[in-house]
Amino acid sequence: MRRPLHKEFPLKQKKLRPLPSVGRHLGSLVDGNRWLLTVVAATSLVSGFAEASVIYLVVKAASAVAGGEGTVDLSLGPVVVSGASTTSMLLIATFILVLLLGLAVANSAAAATMTTRSLNRARKRTFSGFIATSWALKSQESEGRLQTLLSHHVAQIGSASLRLTNGITAILNFLAYMVSALLIDPIAAGVVLGGVVAVGALFFPFTRLSKRLARQNMQLTTSYAGMVAESVRLAQEVSVFDVGTEASERLAVKADEAERVGYRARFVGKLTPKAYQYIALALMAGGIAAASQFNTEDVGELGAIVLLLVRALTYGQQMSTSTQQLAECRPFIEEVEDQQKRYQRHQVAREGEPLGRVRQLRLREVTYGYDTSVPVLADVSFDIEAGDAVGIVGPSGSGKSTLVQVLLRLRSPQQGRYEANGREASEFELDDWYRRFAFVPQDNLLLHASAADNIRFFRPKLSQESVEAAARMAHIHDELVALPDGYETDIGPGARNLSGGQRQRLGLARALVGDPDVLVLDEPTSALDMRSEELIQQSLHDLKGRMTFFIVAHRMSTLTICDRILVLDRGRLVAQGSHAELQQNSAFYQEALRLSQIAS
Repeated sequence: MRRPLHKEFPLKQKKLRPLPSVGRHLGSLVDGNRWLLTVVAATSLVSGFAEASVIYLVVKAASAVAGGEGTVDLSLGPVVVSGASTTSMLLIATFILVLLLGLAVANSAAAATMTTRSLNRARKRTFSGFIATSWALKSQESEGRLQTLLSHHVAQIGSASLRLTNGITAILNFLAYMVSALLIDPIAAGVVLGGVVAVGALFFPFTRLSKRLARQNMQLTTSYAGMVAESVRLAQEVSVFDVGTEASERLAVKADEAERVGYRARFVGKLTPKAYQYIALALMAGGIAAASQFNTEDVGELGAIVLLLVRALTYGQQMSTSTQQLAECRPFIEEVEDQQKRYQRHQVAREGEPLGRVRQLRLREVTYGYDTSVPVLADVSFDIEAGDAVGIVGPSGSGKSTLVQVLLRLRSPQQGRYEANGREASEFELDDWYRRFAFVPQDNLLLHASAADNIRFFRPKLSQESVEAAARMAHIHDELVALPDGYETDIGPGARNLSGGQRQRLGLARALVGDPDVLVLDEPTSALDMRSEELIQQSLHDLKGRMTFFIVAHRMSTLTICDRILVLDRGRLVAQGSHAELQQNSAFYQEALRLSQIAS
């Protein structure tokens, strides 16, 4: 039994609302990466103290050399060293720099691993969650939404992971420099530290503004991507109806709106770090001024303080930048996680009993509705035995497509029972169910892959012999062999080297290659030429009795193979019987025959 594709998804579309702190939404970045974060934190902290030590040693040595002295006294809080030679100090500084290089390699490797891992995991979780969720939810997804989640939004998760590691590095380096500065001169360091806290409070409203603008930008990006996907799908119609200008203007309006929001977001993002930098430098000048009032004798000490505080404020600026950037990424993280949770809530249970060969299907007063007040199917009941060929007809909106989805277990009855082999259909393992059922849609979509792989359709274990056997049953084998590279010829959604009839027969081969017990066909010949329709009819005649057919059709000639025909109207089964019986008792069937010019 295949295990569920996804067990830990995290989404639902949300309206703009006040946003809580960034930290509460970084769980997905930390989850599974704690040891990497530990490496980043440890190497950052050690690097901070090591860098501060190098600066202190080099400045003190330079001060001694400038004063013509060969030795110098070192004082770091309680640690006091008298008479240290400048040569030994420089050698120690060199050794520390080599250590820093090694720490930088470890820190970079951990940060890169965490970033790429977070990105890859988010992609896998999102897509596997989509695959495992119910058809009811999949069918509601707007065009381009999943593509936007997996490309733009997930990329923001990778960016957030990198910014998180940068922020951790900046925080710990800042602390290391401030502790070192406090050990050398508590007054100057204290002034700067207090100022940094004050500046952080001052810039908090700008961080909240960045969050709001980022959320608006995210919503506009998703909407724009959906409109682009829709325009690509309708490109032929846009050309034929000559509405390209209007379609472009529609996208342009959304692009202009995104430009306005994007400008505000980028303006705030660009200005805030600069303003922070200038205010922080002013604070540092104040700290140095305070230190000069109490310590004017040791130039080396003062120089070290200046450099340490400059470096500390640089890391303080990086802290501010990382916090703001994380705030900008947060809406995208939320959206991906919320969507993953939404997929998980609607995940389809795959476990159950083996189905075995399908001997009987039965619907008992099945009712289903997208809106509970208006059922699309109402009290539908019928029995089907193995080998039956059943037609399904009815006017548009009569519930044919919904009935097909119920038969395939894409949707579950809201009322009534759907049984297979005398048991509730939902009791059977879904993997086994779909091995026994196959579907040929009205429009067969193709992969960018070879003809053989289009027939296999993500089932790599199917042999070439079974692929070719299915193609022969679908009367498409000779035409595939005639392609430039035969079955290995690359085809795709455009399929310029295949006609519409050939694509439909390739779709039939895709359904037949798994040797199903039940074959459901939705308008298999509605848009085909007479030759292609004849070939598909021949395939169905050859297969009749070997499997159970459900054929949804408007073209009445397609139904000649059927033993029984179900007539739906407004979601109800208003008639059923053979072709001859319906000619006598179904007004809709009589009218459909007349319109299709079939003699009654």
